[in-house]
Amino acid sequence: MPFFPAYVDHSDSNVVSVDWDKLTSTSIPAPFSFIVYFDTLRNIPTVGMQVTKFIQYLTEAGYVSGPENVHLLGHSLGAHISASTGSNIMMFTGKKIARITGLDVAGPFINLLEDKDRLTPVKAQFVDNVHSDILLFGTDKAVGTVDFYANGGAGFSQPKCLLLDVIFNFRSNAELFNPGLYL
Repeated sequence: MPFFPAYVDHSDSNVVSVDWDKLTSTSIPAPFSFIVYFDTLRNIPTVGMQVTKFIQYLTEAGYVSGPENVHLLGHSLGAHISASTGSNIMMFTGKKIARITGLDVAGPFINLLEDKDRLTPVKAQFVDNVHSDILLFGTDKAVGTVDFYANGGAGFSQPKCLLLDVIFNFRSNAELFNPGLYL
């Protein structure tokens, strides 16, 4: 991800990326990937638990001093994985993780997830979201402590955003996120 260097350059941080591609529908070409979207939704709690176990390992091994020093960043369904992880950490430790950042938080059929696996403002001490596609793949709901709606959040009003580009070559604000702006 292009924003990894910004974290390392602007703070004393370690950056970990979770590759859950084998549990998602991204291996099927769009727009047909939507057919297996429900399988992807069902895997959110599983991935959230694995991330939780990894954070617990890092904490027990002394690499992280506690959940209050963890910032999770998730794009689309990854934002809900971050929420699931935040719920699990709270359940196991009684502490909230410091921050969750959601980029284009997924909206379609999220109501099928249990509340503990959906992004809400209570999943971390601070939850910030950037919405740039509320019309198709994202949600228009404010699901954070703070929610930003780039250009009103409507995907088709984003600079250089064309319908076919959105459907066949899904690009998002994950490409534009620069944590250096937030640190």
